[in-house]
Amino acid sequence: MKRTFSIPLLLALLLLASSCSTNRKPQEVDPQQKQLEILGEAIELEWKHDKRVFTYCPNQTCLRFFIPARNSTKALIDFSYLYLYDVRESGDDPQLEAFRASVTSEELREVVLHRQEDCLANAEDPIDSGTIRCVLRKMIPRHEIRAEEIRMNERGTFSSELNLLEMLDSP
Repeated sequence: MKRTFSIPLLLALLLLASSCSTNRKPQEVDPQQKQLEILGEAIELEWKHDKRVFTYCPNQTCLRFFIPARNSTKALIDFSYLYLYDVRESGDDPQLEAFRASVTSEELREVVLHRQEDCLANAEDPIDSGTIRCVLRKMIPRHEIRAEEIRMNERGTFSSELNLLEMLDSP
């Protein structure tokens, strides 16, 4: 049996091949994503058909953030970065402590100023937990961020949706 290719298919393949050219500039590495890599295999960033997913799973309890695919992956990374830095309790998680220790005040300021959302009266103000939580609160509806907690035990895997705004209001 003879196989034929349609002209549109050939054009699409040519466009795909030209977009993979080696003459392109390498993508810059996102500093927040690089620092999150300290968490090693406990994190995963996935691009699915209709959403982007960030998962932090250091043990039998996982935290998963979702953002619609039409929104910026950078927003998801920034949100996860700020949330893990300020909100997530470290408990007995040395990787999370190492991540927090690696974050400098300048790097934190850069993310907060990028996502400021009117949470700082002055760019010179110190970045504290209240400012970070303000930024997170405003990012949730703007970027349609949702979260769930996943618990695994001998009886199975259980997930429950989290109310992020409520969590940010608790001390």
